[in-house]
Order: sequence, then structure tokens, then C-alpha cells
Amino acid sequence: MRIINQPLPGITKAYNQQNKGNNVTGTKGVSKHDEINISSEGRFFSTALKALQQLPEAEGKNLEEIKTAIKTGTYEVKNEELTEKIWQESFLDKRG
Repeated sequence: MRIINQPLPGITKAYNQQNKGNNVTGTKGVSKHDEINISSEGRFFSTALKALQQLPEAEGKNLEEIKTAIKTGTYEVKNEELTEKIWQESFLDKRG
């Protein structure tokens, strides 16, 4: 099979006639107004992602200390911190 990069007169003529018969017109210029709509859920996730990206990286040493403390049974949970986290989770669940 031989492929050439030249328009074939018969095909081009048939294509143009078909487009004229269907009242197909080409678009000229650029759209004056483009619009995009993002859902409130999408905006929420975008905000959450930005906040997550701004958090400092967890230090490996601190993480290993916590893992070791959990394994040995010496890890202590502070009641105030636990209460705060539960309240925050409850508040976030009510928002969604």
C-alpha cells in the first residue's frame, strides 16, 4: 500500500459537496467567552489538597519513636488531644 500526502481531487470535491449539502460551515475566530463550573465538592477538595500540601513532612525519627512506643505498649494518648480530634471529625462529618 502506498500512502501519499497529496489531496485527491475526487475525494476533496465529494467532501466539499457533502458539507455544502449539510449546511456545515467552518468556525472562524475564537470563542469570545469560555466558562468552567466547579462543584462545591470540587472546591472543597481543592482547598483540602492545598492545606495538606502546606503541612510539614513527618519526621522519620519521630514516626519511628511512635511506632516503637506502640509496639512496646508505652505510647500514651493525651485525653485532650483525643477529645479535640473526635470533635473535629464529628464537625467535618456534619459539614459533608
